[in-house]
Amino acid sequence: MRHRQSPKSLDSVDVSLDSEPSLTLTPPIAMPSPFQHEEHSYLYRYFASTVLSRLVRQSSLSHYSDQSYLLRLALEFPPLMGAMISIAGMQLAPAPRWSISCAVRSYVHTITGLRKMLENAEDIGSDDALLATVISLSVFEACFVHFCMFTMTGLGCY
Repeated sequence: MRHRQSPKSLDSVDVSLDSEPSLTLTPPIAMPSPFQHEEHSYLYRYFASTVLSRLVRQSSLSHYSDQSYLLRLALEFPPLMGAMISIAGMQLAPAPRWSISCAVRSYVHTITGLRKMLENAEDIGSDDALLATVISLSVFEACFVHFCMFTMTGLGCY
């Protein structure tokens, strides 16, 4: 396995949510296993500060704009964390290149983990977490298809 270029100065990235300025996600965040590398933390914070707000309709009532509940769910439910990381990685693509591989690995881990939970009839957590994960996986798949359609120049679409 080749060494990936890591994001630069992750510690200098301060993430504040527009809907709740008092909520700041700075390293170290207690990330759930297996998402404990700095790339995962960076992508989670990028998702929280940049991507999540774009997933809420502009015409929604203001109380639907507060997405702190969804962010807390991700910290408690690793498949949702993986789905969020995968979306953020594709939103940053094609540069930095490490974000693409991190996104795809997080997506595969999420799908594999959900499948194992369902096969083993494990308690998969709340309905909210499962629904948010499935919706997020769908968003990732749309991002991935869009990315592949516009980058058929060999950046790793398979």
